[in-house]
Amino acid sequence: NRAEASAGFASGPLVVPKQLMSSGALVPVGKPNPEDDVAAQLRAERARLAAILPRYERQQQRQRRLEEESVVDMVEGLRGEQRAAMEARSEQLREERRKREAEAAAAAERQRLQAEVEQRRLEALAQEAERRRTEAER
Repeated sequence: NRAEASAGFASGPLVVPKQLMSSGALVPVGKPNPEDDVAAQLRAERARLAAILPRYERQQQRQRRLEEESVVDMVEGLRGEQRAAMEARSEQLREERRKREAEAAAAAERQRLQAEVEQRRLEALAQEAERRRTEAER
């Protein structure tokens, strides 16, 4: 029995469970291991990515710099507009102050002229009163 069993084992095909074959533990002789091929592909892809990484980083830096430049340009433009608006407002306030000062000076001049006219009127009245008093005494 044993002799037949060992003779049958030796003469028959070797049966390996599929689970053992798919795990990669047993690889048929003469056939390439697909996992070795995948590992080689992954190493090649890693090398390719490592080679293009510096170029990608430079491109990203350039892109960031361009975006920052546009933001800086926009901020500078807004500041320029703000400065121009502030200068225009300052000029408007100066003009309003000059106008108020001119109006105040004109009002002061009118008041001075009115006081002068009133002074002359009072002097004329005093002279008239003096003339009447002198005539009354005669």
